[in-house]
Amino acid sequence: LDLDKKIELTIIGGGKYFDEIKNECDPSENVNLIWKGYVDECYKYAYKYDIFTYYSCLDNYPNSLVEAMAVGLPVVTNDIGAVSDVVPNEFISKNDEDYLDKLTKIIDNSSSIKFKLLSFYDCSQMYLKVYNEIYKLD
Repeated sequence: LDLDKKIELTIIGGGKYFDEIKNECDPSENVNLIWKGYVDECYKYAYKYDIFTYYSCLDNYPNSLVEAMAVGLPVVTNDIGAVSDVVPNEFISKNDEDYLDKLTKIIDNSSSIKFKLLSFYDCSQMYLKVYNEIYKLD
């Protein structure tokens, strides 16, 4: 990722590879890495940031993505679980190169990309849609 502006990247989350990834990262002078690890109630952090990135190899329904979109953050994610049910296709990457491309575009245009603020009702309707699809209730 070639950036000409300084960014702060806060890593929230955990898992068995957290320490390994943390030790492998070599930040550039333009990137300030902050390692929070696992936190309760991730949505409380969303208001502090401009972009939400998500990458997982195994997840059915990433609540943190919905919460980030609920506060209007642009997101970039890989296609995992039910992501395609709640995230517009233009923000879902097909591979690692596509992920970096989408992330770079969001960084370059972050002031103009905002998701509609969702009410708790809107969020609950998203959850119901996924639940109904899983259990074929419609």
